[in-house]
Amino acid sequence: MLEVPKLPQGKGGPMRRRIVLGFAGTQRGMTRRQECRLLALLSEAPLVSVEAVRHGDAVGADAQMHAMAQHMGKRILVHPCDIESQRAWCKGAAYVAEPKHPLTRNKDIIDGSDVVLAMPATRHEVQQSGTWAAIRGVRRGNQKLLIIWPDGQFVWEN
Repeated sequence: MLEVPKLPQGKGGPMRRRIVLGFAGTQRGMTRRQECRLLALLSEAPLVSVEAVRHGDAVGADAQMHAMAQHMGKRILVHPCDIESQRAWCKGAAYVAEPKHPLTRNKDIIDGSDVVLAMPATRHEVQQSGTWAAIRGVRRGNQKLLIIWPDGQFVWEN
């Protein structure tokens, strides 16, 4: 059976029941193991409390997350970047923000989320990567960070 990441305890007790889950993922798309872990995460009872999913409408992992969240009936909030060739143009979101520069858009996703889920293409940090830029941004802030590595293993930070 696949281990499902459980929501961590917040300072002073459990996190509030309903959370906004931010997402950052590679434009290459999720690996099969990342996809399986995410499906388990979205399917499990502890995360029925996900009120909404925020993502950046990029091709690849964002589009995959959108389809899964939509299938699970989650509310979707889209923060597209202003580079049209990188957009997935996902349909059916409850909210679509004005397009912004990718790094500004990432900050909006992070700032509007209680927990950020990141799915990088590699375990080693990459400087010219939007996913890794988002991870660095979360590490500087107060949100919980869940990283699901390409091999499906995961780690909680913050």
